[in-house]
Amino acid sequence: MSSWLESIEVITRTQSLVSWIGIGAAAIAAICAGFGLFLNGRAAAFREEIARMGVAEESQDHRKELARGQAEREQLLSRTQALEGQVADLEAKLKQAFEDTAAARSAADAARLETEGARSEMAQALDRSQEAKSEAQSLRERIDTMLDDQSSRRRARFLQAMRGKRSGQLEIISVAGSEQSKKIALELGALLNEAGWSQVKVSESEFRVRPPETYFVVHSQESMAEYAAGLALGLAIVDLMAVPAKVRANRSRPTGYLGLVVGTESGRQ
Repeated sequence: MSSWLESIEVITRTQSLVSWIGIGAAAIAAICAGFGLFLNGRAAAFREEIARMGVAEESQDHRKELARGQAEREQLLSRTQALEGQVADLEAKLKQAFEDTAAARSAADAARLETEGARSEMAQALDRSQEAKSEAQSLRERIDTMLDDQSSRRRARFLQAMRGKRSGQLEIISVAGSEQSKKIALELGALLNEAGWSQVKVSESEFRVRPPETYFVVHSQESMAEYAAGLALGLAIVDLMAVPAKVRANRSRPTGYLGLVVGTESGRQ
C-alpha cells in the first residue's frame, strides 16, 4: 500500500516537475522569441542605417560626378567656342583668299590680253623692222652702186689729169689706225703707178693728233718740187685736196722731198 502511494507520489512529483519544466521551457522560449524580435529589430535598424549611409555616399558621389561633368561640359563649351572662332577666322581667310584669287585671275586675264596685244604689236613692229631692213639694204646697195660709179668716174678723171704730167719721188703717208686714210693712200699709189709715176712709196705713220685733211710735207717752201703743182691739181679734181693746197714744212726732211699725208676725212666730201 505504501509502495503504491509512494509510486503515486513519485508520479505526481514527476508530473509536477514536468509541468514546471514545460513552463520553464515556455518561458525560455518566450524570452528567446523576445530576444529574437529584439535582434531582428536591431538588425532592421542597422540595415536601414546602412541603407541611409549608402544613399548618402551615393548622393555625394553623384554630386561629385555631376560637378566633374559640369566642369567637363564647361571645358568642352569653351573649346567649342574657341573652335568656332577659329572656324570663323578660317572662313574669313578663305573668303578673302577666294576674293584675292578672283582678283588675281582678273589681273592675269587682263595681263594676258595685254601680252597678246603687245605680241601682236611686236609682230607688226618686227614686220615693219624687216621691211625697213629690206629698204635699208636696198638703199645701201643703191648707194654702193652710186659710190662705185662715182669712184670709177673719179679714178678715170684722176688718171686723165695725171697722165703726161711731170712726175718724181713721192711718199704717200696714211694715218695709222684710219682705214679710210689707208684705203685712199693705197688707191692713190696704184693710180699714180698706172699714170706713169714710178717713184711712189706708200707708208703709214703715227700722229699725235690725227689730221682730217690731206696736205703736202716738204723740207721748205723754197725747195718744194715743181711736180707738186700738177699733183695738187689732179687731187683737187677728185676732191682729195683743197685749193690752194696745204703745205707743211719739216726741216728734218731732205731738200726736194715731197710727201703727201692722206687725212682721215679724205674722200668723204
